Formats: sequence, structure tokens, C-alpha cells
Amino acid sequence: MIRWLVILLVKAASRREAVRNAEGFLSHFGNGLMYSIYRIGGKFSGFLTGHEPAKDPANVGTCRGCGGTGRSTGTQPEACAQCHGTGQSGKPPEEWVPHDGDAMPLDQVKATVASYLRSWHEDELSRANEAICECDEIPYVIREMEELKCAIESDIFCDRSRVYDTVNHSNSVPDAIDGYWAVVVELHVPIVGDSSMQMMARGCSILRRPR
Repeated sequence: MIRWLVILLVKAASRREAVRNAEGFLSHFGNGLMYSIYRIGGKFSGFLTGHEPAKDPANVGTCRGCGGTGRSTGTQPEACAQCHGTGQSGKPPEEWVPHDGDAMPLDQVKATVASYLRSWHEDELSRANEAICECDEIPYVIREMEELKCAIESDIFCDRSRVYDTVNHSNSVPDAIDGYWAVVVELHVPIVGDSSMQMMARGCSILRRPR
């Protein structure tokens, strides 16, 4: 299982509507078609705003390692290694409280979104080109990497997308952003087999837009 950060760009009049529209878009790709589960924010909560949810007191609870005693349960009790004797430890991301900053008006976070999109294009295209050069005698690798490049450079949403405009169906940030919201999503993408190449091929083989 791999967890991807995807920023969906949706049109909405409020934060609640933005989240609802993002979830509606994702409903076309669930049930294993592209991902097993998704979370708004998830482990990437705070990406747009710099908020650190792991440091939020609301996301700290009784240590599960020691039950809040602060001591280990061995034959020679010592300070709990998980909470360092405090009796408190951070909750896992799936239990974090929702963060309003995971759905933001695009005009307030456009620079962050554009930077993330640019790094994705550069990194993935570089990786694909490198693989093609190194594996020029392995046809299936060439085919998979060409499909990956096609996905990156196309306007189709797939499990390699990182920023997606759900209105114009484009892997890009629109020029006119009035009414747009950016929604942070954590996607859980299954790995097919043991090969990352296979995972890439699967991602590009299910390219589609919602109807």
C-alpha cells in the first residue's frame, strides 16, 4: 500500500461544499479501481497551511504502549519507550481531528499548489526518461514508462496525478481561479505484485474521467 498526496481543485462556495465536491469526484475511482480508501487531509493534513497536526494537543492521547502509566510492562519496568514516560503519545493520522486548512480557497494557497505540481512534473518525467534510457532493451519497461509519461502530460486523472482540476479535467492549475478551492486528499493506492513498475503500469492502464 502506498499513500499519495493529491490536491483536488474544485469549484465551491464554502469549505463544506468543497469537501463534498472532492468526495463526489473521488467516488468514481474507488472500490479498488484506483484506490482502496481516501481521507481528506489524512497523513498530509496541514500541507497547504504549514499546520503540524502531530503537535496539536487534540491529536495526543493516552499512550497505547503503556496504557498511560508511563512505564513499560516488562519484568524490570522502565520508562515507556513509546511515550518516554509521559503516559501520552500522538494519535495515528486516521484519528486526527479535521483541519480546516485541508480545504482552502485556491487564491490563498496557489503558490504552494503550483510548486507541488511543478515538482511532480519534473520528478516523474525525469524518472520516466531515466528508466527508458537504462532499460532500452526491455520492451515492457519502455511501454510502461511511455504510458507514465503520457499520464503525466495528459489531462486525465489517474493514480499518478498530484494536482487535478476537476472542473476543466486537467492536470494543471487554472489561470482563472475565482471560486476554486484546493482540497488535500490522502489516497491509499494498492501495489500490484512486488514491482513498482507494475504499479505504474496499473495506474496508467485505468486512466479515465468520471462520466
